[in-house]
Amino acid sequence: MGSELQIRLDLTRTLSEYDKNQASLQRVLQAFSKYDNTIGYVQGMNHIVDALMQHCSEEVAFWLFVSLIEDYEMRDIY
Repeated sequence: MGSELQIRLDLTRTLSEYDKNQASLQRVLQAFSKYDNTIGYVQGMNHIVDALMQHCSEEVAFWLFVSLIEDYEMRDIY
């Protein structure tokens, strides 16, 4: 299953379809899956990125998530 399809399926598990942040979350997750195609998208990332987005913009959430993966050894989890 492709990352884009899996992200769309997981979005409804994370946020209501009426939540205004759903599109933002989708953009960040898709951007990360293209940024790091070795990992791509893995279930569970949606909850971490959603938590980050509660406190910052899409762009900052993206780079914070990249930092978690690259600098804090979360790559080993995925």
